[in-house]
Amino acid sequence: MFGRRSRIYAIVALLLIVPFALFRLHGALHWPARNFIGGQPTPIAAADAASHIGIYASVTGKVAAVDASSGGTLFLDFGAGYPNESLTAVIFSRSRSRFPDLSGLQGRTIQVIGRIESYRGRPEIVLTSRSQLRLVN
Repeated sequence: MFGRRSRIYAIVALLLIVPFALFRLHGALHWPARNFIGGQPTPIAAADAASHIGIYASVTGKVAAVDASSGGTLFLDFGAGYPNESLTAVIFSRSRSRFPDLSGLQGRTIQVIGRIESYRGRPEIVLTSRSQLRLVN
């Protein structure tokens, strides 16, 4: 029924279409393009993070507290210390080696980049790469 050439075209079409369809179905891109301004993450003040859950953003604010859990997870609380923080930047123990000593950030203004998630009703950004954190002053 199909000639050899038709089968080759069908295979090539499948190889091009299937990955795209899987990508779209699984939502592999967690940072929708509408959340970018001019190719950059949406700039947000830490105090406004709670109203931007689910978007990829560049959040700037003053670090009120730097705390570590007994398991080695590091928490950078913006605005105020836990439980009154406006945003928490979280660095899990498996990623800590990628970051220098961050205890000196308390009282400093920093910028963190990532997807704002809600954890127990509070906004947070998980940091896995040093490029997600920048000292502003």
